[in-house]
Amino acid sequence: MNMLAYNGPEGGLELNPRVAVFSPGMVGITWVDRSHDEGDIYFTYTINNGTTWTGARRVDDTQRTLGTADDETKQEDPHLAFNSIGRPLVVWADHRDELFTRSDIYFARYSETLTGQNRPPIFKDRGFTPEIGTNETEFAFTLWYRDIDGDDPSAGYPRLLLFADKNGTEQIGGATVMRPAESERDNTAGSLWIATTTVEWRSGRIYYRYEVMSGDMTEPLTSPVYPGPILDLSKPIVLDYGPIIPRWYNTSYVRCYLMIKDIGVAGVAPGSIRAYIKTLGSDIYTGVGDLPHVSVLPNGSVYAYLDVKANEGKYNWVKWRFTDRVGNLNESPPVNIWIDTIKVKFRNLQPSPYETQIFPDINVSIIVYDRDLYQPDLEVSGVNISSIEYCYSHSEVLPYTPWKKVENYTVEEHGDVTIWFHFRLTEGHIWWDPAEDIENDTITYRVRILEATFGTTVMDWVSTGRYNFIDVSASVNLRVGKYFVEVVANDSHSNSNVLKANLTVLSSGDLPPPAPGPLLKSLFAYTAPGISWGGSVDPEGEAVSYLVQVGRDWASGDIVPWKWCKSPNLNFTEPLTYGIYHVEILAWDGGNFSSLKRDIFKVIDFGINFTGPRRWSLERGDALVVEVSITNEAHLSDNVTVYLEGEGAGEKWIKLELYYKDYSLTLPPGAVYPLRVAFTPEKDTKARVYSFRLRVVCEDGQTSYTSPEYSVEVLVKPGSKYPALTYLREKVFGEYLPLTIVAMVVITVAGALIYNMRLKKRMVEDPFAEQRKLYKELYGVEPDVETLKKMVEGEAAAPLAVTTQETMPSPVEPAAVEVKEEDLKEFMRGAGEGIPEEEEKLSEIEEAPEEEYPEEEEAPSVPPPEVEEISFKKPGEERTPRRRRRYVVWDEDDEL
Repeated sequence: MNMLAYNGPEGGLELNPRVAVFSPGMVGITWVDRSHDEGDIYFTYTINNGTTWTGARRVDDTQRTLGTADDETKQEDPHLAFNSIGRPLVVWADHRDELFTRSDIYFARYSETLTGQNRPPIFKDRGFTPEIGTNETEFAFTLWYRDIDGDDPSAGYPRLLLFADKNGTEQIGGATVMRPAESERDNTAGSLWIATTTVEWRSGRIYYRYEVMSGDMTEPLTSPVYPGPILDLSKPIVLDYGPIIPRWYNTSYVRCYLMIKDIGVAGVAPGSIRAYIKTLGSDIYTGVGDLPHVSVLPNGSVYAYLDVKANEGKYNWVKWRFTDRVGNLNESPPVNIWIDTIKVKFRNLQPSPYETQIFPDINVSIIVYDRDLYQPDLEVSGVNISSIEYCYSHSEVLPYTPWKKVENYTVEEHGDVTIWFHFRLTEGHIWWDPAEDIENDTITYRVRILEATFGTTVMDWVSTGRYNFIDVSASVNLRVGKYFVEVVANDSHSNSNVLKANLTVLSSGDLPPPAPGPLLKSLFAYTAPGISWGGSVDPEGEAVSYLVQVGRDWASGDIVPWKWCKSPNLNFTEPLTYGIYHVEILAWDGGNFSSLKRDIFKVIDFGINFTGPRRWSLERGDALVVEVSITNEAHLSDNVTVYLEGEGAGEKWIKLELYYKDYSLTLPPGAVYPLRVAFTPEKDTKARVYSFRLRVVCEDGQTSYTSPEYSVEVLVKPGSKYPALTYLREKVFGEYLPLTIVAMVVITVAGALIYNMRLKKRMVEDPFAEQRKLYKELYGVEPDVETLKKMVEGEAAAPLAVTTQETMPSPVEPAAVEVKEEDLKEFMRGAGEGIPEEEEKLSEIEEAPEEEYPEEEEAPSVPPPEVEEISFKKPGEERTPRRRRRYVVWDEDDEL
């Protein structure tokens, strides 16, 4: 029987077939196939005696030409065999190295299971590198395993899986297929596989495992979950750096320092620290080379410094860059270094040192500037106003006063600072140039003062010794006018000629105006359109203007810089928001400034809120103190006053108690303060509900806030053995009396209506109701049915047992009345209460079961109502019902 084992392509050529048998029904064939090139080795097999065959599989692994199905090599003469477990083995002659001159023997084994048990791979070793990295680090994972059967791994295996937890439940990304570490490998002996990958995940340790599948395995072999590398995404942080921003230096070399620390696990890389500098006109930072001074401190932080050469008159920006050991990069904020070598200068000193004047009050002013007049664009640090001090002396030979801080100044254009100060001379000071003697004898002086017009002596000769000056005593009255000063020098042998000089004593000079007055208003609500202050009047009557600045701090001028005002008021271009503002004012008379006036004003916003319970209750005669809190929800402190208003405000026993005097307190921003309200109702206080409110008036005296309504209920205090009755009496017949009267009227009317309805109902149900009532009123007993019928028909009848004179004028003998036992029983059922006591003894009605009563036709024309059986038993107890006698009882209230 012929069977087709392989049907090659049209035009193909299959040569040199070889066959091998492993077991009954299992046959393999190998051959040379020249369908594509000079020859390739192919293989197929069957396990059912040739009924079906697997597809042809190529055995040799020679490369075909790129883009074609051919290769230039030749394989021929294959041979086939099976090993002990049914794996096919093929050998052939291969000309892949030299096509025509020689051939080599190649061998291949088929790794899929034909028969026999497939043995799974065995893990031998694994690992990864590096230990720590970032999301950009390429981690290398290795796996060494062997397959005893020599099977190649299935497609997509071995593979690597990454996890965020040690249990392997939170997978990171997809699986990574591993590749062999070497081109030649032996699966049976074992081989090394490798996978490289980056990990996009957050900081922390990651975990991994391997999966391998080969042969006819249906499920992969899985390794345990192993701890893997650590992801460190934390950048090193700056602990400190300098110099402080901004800062001026008068030297070209400035030491910049840096202290950093890594908050991750990798640690700082000291060799990564670099300093970069950028100057004005350049947008690029330039590295300044390696740092010569880097040290690692015991706590793991790193300290480095560098002396940076900065350029004068330019911006010098310096910053640092650094990484940790896994490459997380960070940099410090830039430091701006300024170099300023231009010294501060003075100009326009007034009064001039070359003028001689005598003023009781001296006003000195001078301008201080820090700039190069020839290079106006050169950046400088500016005048340090707080460093300006002054001192003075009355002469060149007297010592100077101690240094004093300048309090009065103004900043002009270009940052020039004009300062001024005042001092008062207690004595007139006159001095002259010293005399000269050719023999170098000691010279002493005498001096006097004469009035110039009449020559009157104002101060007689006074010896000054060797001093060439005199301080005129205050007792010498040097009025305004012209004088002569005469000075004589003596060398102990003879006097010199009299030195005569003119002296002019001026008036007080151009005295400065006094300091301005305080602000006329220092508190504004919500907005401040402008400010006003007390004006200054010049002693000489000169016109006065003002120089004003406003800022959030003293001398800041950040709101309104120095501004001239002709009148003592300043209007703002925009209303100011809430806050505290500082004002500095100078008066100017055209030649002198006054002393500096400083003041403050506040622009405040208001926001008061009330919290706490709103209702309370207490009994008369008791006392209660409650707390209601108020909160300042504004941005500034507020002085508030609290008032009690409303109905309860008129009660003497409701009082507002504060911890503060006059019900006023200061509330800082966000402060919560408790207000105490005391209730002390007397015993005669009316029991009811009282209401009141709290009103808080803010610091401006106009803005106020009113609380929600509060109420307190005064209760009656129990004063008797029955407090509930006392409470009911006072409530029902006191406070609620009108409601009580209305309720009683409603109840009475409702009762009457119900009674009439019930009466009508009884009359409908009982047609003899009126006759029954009349008969009972006349005779005192209930009538029987026959009697009631006769009364309806118009006949009157008296009861058989009634023997009164009013109803029966002639006595009736008892023997004449024939009473049958059956009639008596029937009467007892119909009118039970009407049987005389004597006749009741004639017979007794015995108790009998229900079925022993006479038939219905023997009953009266109006049958008695059926009475239900009465059962006496406890819940859950089964008892036999007991029967009782039945009677027909009529009265005016009950139904039949």
